[in-house]
Amino acid sequence: MIKKLFMFILLIGALFITVGIISAGGNIKKFLEEFSSDDDFVYGEKIGSEEVLAIDVDLQSANLVIHQYDKAGYKVDYYESEYNTKNVTYDDGKLYIKNEVKPRLKWFKFNMNSRTLNTINLYIPEGFNGFANIQTLSGNVTIDSFNFDKLVIDVTSGNIKVSNLDVLTDTKLTTTSGNISVSTLKTTSLEVKATSGKLNLSQIETEAELKITTTSGDIQLNDSKTPSLVARASSGNIHIIDVDTDSIKASLSSGNAKIKVFGYIEDYQIDAETSSGNVYFQGRKINGSIISTKGPKILKVNCSSGNIRID
Repeated sequence: MIKKLFMFILLIGALFITVGIISAGGNIKKFLEEFSSDDDFVYGEKIGSEEVLAIDVDLQSANLVIHQYDKAGYKVDYYESEYNTKNVTYDDGKLYIKNEVKPRLKWFKFNMNSRTLNTINLYIPEGFNGFANIQTLSGNVTIDSFNFDKLVIDVTSGNIKVSNLDVLTDTKLTTTSGNISVSTLKTTSLEVKATSGKLNLSQIETEAELKITTTSGDIQLNDSKTPSLVARASSGNIHIIDVDTDSIKASLSSGNAKIKVFGYIEDYQIDAETSSGNVYFQGRKINGSIISTKGPKILKVNCSSGNIRID
């Protein structure tokens, strides 16, 4: 029995090798290179003196970090290989950055390149205030200390981390699988959405509604100011701490909610209800729900399964 199993494993291995060599066009050397752990990455950069008015980034597999540039124009540096290319172009005030990854035969090897090799660094002047549209299938996006006219970041698999930003109009941050961290952001409107991931926001100021949604993950919002807040979590907790707003609407399917209001609790009309769990109001346990119609502001929390704490 053991002999038969051993022969079967050898047969499967021989089959994989044969198919691999055929896929490599009969080139055995090329086939063997597919199992090498070191890709032939080389350093590249693109420098331009033209003024950047807008940014368009489309990446398949790369991290993006935007830095302040102490010169006019722009600079982009990166590492690329035959199988992982970067393309930087400038046209009529708009800077385009594109990354393409070609498939390789990596049946037995999961090649993990270093962060340096996987990162594209974009350098633009501190005075930039244009539109930035950033999309990546796999990779993280990091931005610190910039002004934008409009900011859109859409990541399929990866994290978004932005801080110290001033956005004139709209900001939209989306990830399918990954975490989003936002600190010190001023914008007209803000929408943050994750299918699976944690959302951590602090020191946010918006002129219009702030909307935060996650299918699976926690929402944490601290020390912020917005006229209206909507927070939704299908599976996860919602913590809203010291948010200066006229309206808080939070809904959860499965998870706990913790709300610490900004100012006086008497300023809020409170409508809090959980189908399976308890409501705690200023430390007192209240089964089921609590309704108060005292103040001009709105605090509404609805939970299917979980506890609600309001202080």
